[in-house]
Amino acid sequence: MDGLAIDRHRTQCEAIAQHKGWDVHETYVDQSISATDKAKKRPAYDRMVADYHAGSFDAIICWDLDRLTRQARQLEDWIDAAEERGLKLVTANGEADLSTDGGRMYARIKAAVARAEVERKGARRPPATRRARSASQARTSPGICNQRKPHCTRGRRSISNRHSLRSRGVTTRDC
Repeated sequence: MDGLAIDRHRTQCEAIAQHKGWDVHETYVDQSISATDKAKKRPAYDRMVADYHAGSFDAIICWDLDRLTRQARQLEDWIDAAEERGLKLVTANGEADLSTDGGRMYARIKAAVARAEVERKGARRPPATRRARSASQARTSPGICNQRKPHCTRGRRSISNRHSLRSRGVTTRDC
């Protein structure tokens, strides 16, 4: 996510805090670190969790629930915090009231939909990644002119060279 989007999200979240009369303890940002991959370290998120356990705040404002987490296990930790310690969770697109059964259901459904989108995106990605990798290799292959169009042979290559390039998956059309 680019800095402009983060600034826009921060502005909306700060407006919510002001409207509710809440003081902002800290803004936690893990720019360009996905909330999807549980193996990735999210230093700001981890610091936020530690600060919450230390009693530094009792409410979280996030632009959207999937900006906080896309991990069902992490969401369940926040739900537990709401039930046990009264954590309030507010999103810019509406409150996910974790103190009610309906709010918890909403949060769980939202997290499940976000996770499904990640999986759907992942299912689409491999063919695109393969095409991009093939195109990248083709642009650096001998006999390919990169000056005007990728895969451009400018008509100067022999027929046998074109067949060789085609057998490697490279398109050899004239410019």
